[in-house]
This record gives sequence, structure tokens and C-alpha cells, in this order.
Amino acid sequence: MSMSLDLYRMEEGTFRFVPETVDLGEIGRRAVADISLHARTKNVALVFAGGCGPHPAVGNEVFVTSVVENLVRNAVEAAPEHSTVRLNVREGLAIGLEIHNEGCVPEAIRDSFFEKYVTHGKRDGLGLGTYSARLITRAQGGDLRMSSSNDNGTTLTLELRRDTGGPAHPAAGKVSSAATMPLPQNPPPASPVARAALAPIDLLVVEDDEHNWLLLSTWLPAHVTARRAINGRDAIDALIQRRPDLVIMDLEMPVMNGFDALRQIRDMQSLADEEASVVVAFTGHDDARTADRIEAAGFDATLSKPADRAGFDALLASLNRAASPAQARTVWIEKKFAQAFPDFVASRRALVDDIERTAAANDFASARRAAHTLAGSPAIHDFDAGVALCREIVACTGEMDRAWLAGKVDALREMLADPPLR
Repeated sequence: MSMSLDLYRMEEGTFRFVPETVDLGEIGRRAVADISLHARTKNVALVFAGGCGPHPAVGNEVFVTSVVENLVRNAVEAAPEHSTVRLNVREGLAIGLEIHNEGCVPEAIRDSFFEKYVTHGKRDGLGLGTYSARLITRAQGGDLRMSSSNDNGTTLTLELRRDTGGPAHPAAGKVSSAATMPLPQNPPPASPVARAALAPIDLLVVEDDEHNWLLLSTWLPAHVTARRAINGRDAIDALIQRRPDLVIMDLEMPVMNGFDALRQIRDMQSLADEEASVVVAFTGHDDARTADRIEAAGFDATLSKPADRAGFDALLASLNRAASPAQARTVWIEKKFAQAFPDFVASRRALVDDIERTAAANDFASARRAAHTLAGSPAIHDFDAGVALCREIVACTGEMDRAWLAGKVDALREMLADPPLR
């Protein structure tokens, strides 16, 4: 279903919210992990201070993730250099995620901050970001509030209903008419891509239009992990943080366009002797001149706007990451490196042991250091999932939940159990 249509229905009060359990803390931690490098390029510290325990709330995973990531990105953009953006979870009758930065919203727009078309200081800004964020949050039975002052900076608080473990109900109020509609007894059939047993794909969507990002994110099968960059420069930051298998690149964006970003991506990956990502042009132009520019620039394919589900599925299928165990991506070690350093693999396993041991002793700083070292290990290939796990541990600034950490340690041990040498 088109996300633009969902947003229209939210405005009209006819959107049908199908509630599910979301971990607001985990979504906040992921946002910090994904955006921290972008923040560091501005000398902004990005901190999650909500601990590592679960914070279950009633919402929709895609909607909440999109709202939180955009609010965190906006907070980083608004924060002064050499300052801190801090996320914290507040529990009460509702679950609240607070996002604080040391910048100040101009007094002239504070009262109209969430109104449509209100913007300040953003080149080509349309004033739809905060409006859409609150609209999406309220459609899930929650709310989004802002407070700002010269002395205390700016705090945005996203509140969702606490998940008490019982059956969830659609939001009351304007969208509550949907509550009387019968829920489907069977889930809709999965797409061919989702049904196939495919190896993981790391997708980077470079798109400044939030609606296009939301649309693509609703179509993701389970084996695809997606991140968003809002322009070409942001995409370069994301590439430095983690190599994506697939990049869907808008061509016309502020700060840095898709053509310039592609040139830098190709140069960076070539200099690093890294496997080239598949980069697909995402455009609404179907004229011959644009097609010639896309081909000359070296894009691998084109995805037309507005995107359709069949075209998106076909693009994922074309990567040919099919799914038998023999074809699935497996962590492997460079043979020459392992021969030069015979204890290397054992030392990586020892780092996993250190994470578990130091966390058990409540020495969480040492656990984070061990995870950081493991994430930066050289000569380990196809370890993207392991790096992501390590970064989640590093991003956890409070006490680590034992069950949460045990799942990550077990996954890391499995990845490093018997990696082949190539």
C-alpha cells in the first residue's frame, strides 16, 4: 500500500491502524547506531541513555522507526557543533522517547512547530517533516510534543501507549473508526522475494523525500535491512560506516546530488579494494537525456518513480542472493592474513568472550570496548551482520540487559565458530 495514501488517510481520519508490539528503546538504540557517524562529522556526540532493557509499546515498527530516525537526524542537524544529542526513555502510563539537543527552536515558530508547511533554516525545506511525524504518531494512538528555550535547548518527546502484554487495540479518537473494522484472519500472501530463502541484503536508500522512503520501507522482506540517507553527502557517511550491498539513489537532492555521490562511492570503494555496491538510479524522469546521463555515470540499473512493488521485488531478486545454505553469505577470513597471524581467529573469539565476561561483572565500558574492537577487525569478510551487532552493544550506554546481550553474543559466536579461509 502506498505510504502517501496512508498519510492521506491519516489526515482524513480513515487510516486503519493494525497495532503491534514495538520496542521503543531498541528503535532508539538502532537510530543512534545508524546516525552516530553522521553526528561525529559535525562533532556532535549522539548518546542513548535509556539502558538496554526492553521498552514495549503499541505501534507500527516501520512508522515508529521512520519517525525516530528522522527526529534524531533533525536533532543532529539542529544541534550546535561540539554539543550532545541525548535520547532517553521515560516510562509511566505511556512509554516516552525523549530526544534532546542543545539548539533552540526560534521563538517565532515554536507555537506552530508541528503545523504544515512551517520550516526554518533548511534549504528547500517544505515544512512537512514534523507535521508528518506527529500525524503518524497520533495515528498510532500516541503523541509528539516539543519544548524549547534558550537555556534548556530543545526536547522532542514521542509517546506511545505501553504494551501491557494483552491484546492491542487501534488508537482512539480521530482514527478510531477503524477499530470497528474486522481484522484480517490470515496475513496477505508474501511476495515471491519474501517467500524465497534469501541471504541478507544491506540496502541504503538515498532519498530526501520522506514519503518515497516510507513507501519502499513498507515493502522490505525479512532478509533486507534498510537504512536511509537524506542526500549524497549523508550517503557517503553511511558508506563509511558500513558497506551496503545495494544503493537506491535519488538523483536530485540538496547538498550533494546522486551523480556526484555515485562518483565518490565508486572512487572510495576502488581505493579500499572493496567489492562495488550495486547502485540503482531512482528517478521520475524517463526522457532519453536522463537515461543517457544515468548510463554514462555508471549506474547499474534504474528504478522508476513512483516505485511499484513488482519493480522493487524484481530489483531485489536480480541480486541473485538465493537461498540455499551453500549460496548464503558466510563469514570468511583472508587466508594470507590468517597464515601471517595464526592466533587471529582465536583472538576474535576471545573478544566475544570478553564482551560476555565483562558485562557479567557489570563492567559495561569494557564490554563496549571489546565490541568496538571486534567490529573494526581487519580481514574478516561478509561480517556486516556481526558489525551491526557490535555497534548495537557499543551504542548501549547504560546497564545491559542480560537476555538482550546473550542473544548478540550467541550470534557472534556462531558467525566466528568455523570461518573458512579464502
